[in-house]
Amino acid sequence: MHYELADVVSRPKSAFDLIAHKGIVVGFDAVFHNTPERGEHISTLREFANGKRVSIIKRHPHPAQRHAILRRIRQQLAAPRGHDVFGYNCEHSVSRVLGLPAQSEQLRTWLAFAAIATLAMAASRA
Repeated sequence: MHYELADVVSRPKSAFDLIAHKGIVVGFDAVFHNTPERGEHISTLREFANGKRVSIIKRHPHPAQRHAILRRIRQQLAAPRGHDVFGYNCEHSVSRVLGLPAQSEQLRTWLAFAAIATLAMAASRA
């Protein structure tokens, strides 16, 4: 697969592909991402993949977008943030360098699922 600068990439994090790890391509064989072990950093594509298939989930073909994203990544790496599954995970890092509010759609989905499951269990006991 051919990756371009500023492509958002993803690979399965869990055995059943229920959670994905995300990053941004920053050069040939280099990905910016946020992990529990190292926080925000750049690693090789192979390290990012961790033995799993990497997919492109968003391309950034316009050069101005690519330059802005790479500039924000450089800024982030000047003072990299650590990983916090609830407060600042890989999706937070990616959305922030894309110029969006730091957010995690997967976390929101899992929290909503947990809330619904809790309500359903409470209702079944009533």
